[in-house]
Amino acid sequence: MRTVITTDNRGRKTVFLVRDTDPDSAAGRGIPIGPPDFDGLDLEEVKKELNNQLVETGILTWLDVQKNPTALSGAVRSAMVGRIVELYKRQEAKHG
Repeated sequence: MRTVITTDNRGRKTVFLVRDTDPDSAAGRGIPIGPPDFDGLDLEEVKKELNNQLVETGILTWLDVQKNPTALSGAVRSAMVGRIVELYKRQEAKHG
């Protein structure tokens, strides 16, 4: 088995597992490896959580970002990582 990277019409890349003898064009009929479909992210919830994290940590202005850039990356991580991990788990459950 080997992997093939495809790009869809929206420019998103996906990795598929295909038999060694299959042409690259057979990737869509192969086993999807990932990454998961991020259309499953509830971006409104992500934006709300990010907003609230920034308020709670006091990152309100460009000056605040400059003073504490790790707080900004922490807020983004907090709003996104758990949700992305859930997408990976769902993909694993779906494709085993």
